Amino acid sequence: MNLRKTIFSALVAAVLLSSEVFGGTVVVVRGNLSSPPQFALGDLRAALKAKGIAFAFRNGEEAATSDFVIEIEAPDGGKRRAWAKPESYRITVQERGVVVSGSDPVGLMYGIFALAEQVRFAPGRGDAVLGHIRDAFGEPALQIRADNPFITVEGETGISDWFYDEQYWQNYFAMLARNRYNLCDIHAMYRYPQTNFPNLLPFFIKKPDMPEASWASEDQERNLAMLKRIVDIAEAHGVHVALMNYSADLPGVNMGDEAKMIEYMSWAIAELLRRVPKLWMFGFRIGESGKSADFFEKAYIDGVVRSGRKDIRLYTRHWLADFRSLSKIGMKYPGKFYLEIKYNGEHLAAPYHALAAFEEAEFYPDIWRDNSYGEFLNYPRYWHIIWQIRANGTHRLFPWNDAEFARRTVRTCTFGKAIGFTMEPITAYFRQEPERVFKNPAEADYMRYMPERYWSWYLIWGRLGYDPNTPTAFLRRLSLSTTGRRLDRGSTR
Repeated sequence: MNLRKTIFSALVAAVLLSSEVFGGTVVVVRGNLSSPPQFALGDLRAALKAKGIAFAFRNGEEAATSDFVIEIEAPDGGKRRAWAKPESYRITVQERGVVVSGSDPVGLMYGIFALAEQVRFAPGRGDAVLGHIRDAFGEPALQIRADNPFITVEGETGISDWFYDEQYWQNYFAMLARNRYNLCDIHAMYRYPQTNFPNLLPFFIKKPDMPEASWASEDQERNLAMLKRIVDIAEAHGVHVALMNYSADLPGVNMGDEAKMIEYMSWAIAELLRRVPKLWMFGFRIGESGKSADFFEKAYIDGVVRSGRKDIRLYTRHWLADFRSLSKIGMKYPGKFYLEIKYNGEHLAAPYHALAAFEEAEFYPDIWRDNSYGEFLNYPRYWHIIWQIRANGTHRLFPWNDAEFARRTVRTCTFGKAIGFTMEPITAYFRQEPERVFKNPAEADYMRYMPERYWSWYLIWGRLGYDPNTPTAFLRRLSLSTTGRRLDRGSTR
């Protein structure tokens, strides 16, 4: 009999627990959340916990006795609310709670981040904090807000070890997401200390009937698997990945044998795009490649067609190219062709577009003309423009933070009806392990990876790229918060 009473009591307790009776704050998730907002919920949990707020997460229905309800609405494709722009969010305060909604998973992620920041910065502790939550709305000022790193190679071949470090990429993309970057624009490959740029395809793809075109010393399958993993990690954090190939040279193929080069590159491009299905954009650099736009038109557009990928975007840089040749490519790839134009050449320098092109001016140096936007803002235009800010050409040594300079710069990134920027980071051409960068490794014992040294840099450019009206005082407060100084929690040694 006592055993029966014990079993009955246990069943009653289980029913009570399953009824989700809770007298504190309940975070209710309505609908199925994808990875980006799921990631942001970790920040909300941490913010509530840090403020001493008792909370519980529920799916579907909140507990009837809960005191405060934070409702997270999964995006519904705009069925209930029209959104002017993707990646937008809204925080709506109600009588006994708050609702966070987004135009899409990335917008919802940003909304959850914004709510977590309100909780973190509210005065006091405990449930009283929740009374300070206010309505908020966010939408991106710039469609593209990109970080522009390089994949480094050491020696003739040998991709740097940091490329294979999954924890680096987890932390890096977490940092980009929190700072509202939506694109990682990888350019490759960069070989140091020789400072040249070998073709990326021989590092990742081996054509069975043309093994001489790829590096025999490389493990292409391993490299390709890691590239795919990097793209998957990025997408889980609401960040797309673009990949630009800087060269056309192949290890065992004569540069004059264009037919053979095109045969390999077209096949290899198709194979890479099929094997990395979430890669958002793929491209090439014409300028220093030694090949004409016609060569890239044949190799790349044919490769895209062979891949069967109808979603992939194509992009290039404008330097040393000409308007007519690029227009031919753009007309063959309408609506999905992007052009990166240098923002003031090789230097960030001024927070506005200081260079232009005046072909008729004899005093105008060729190097200025080639490094400026020239005729590429003209119409008819067959590409979307992204300003490539070569910050590494100006600021290589000392960390710095100037929110007003960054604010003025990002506001000019719509010039020429451009859609945003890709920012070359201070760490662009280096390894990402501090012990391989600092002469005295002890000076880097406060960080695990190099971007942590530039946390404030990423903060101001990303947040102002999303909303250039973000107050400097708020940016300073974010800078001083505990999450601002690390790529992600647990990343420090």
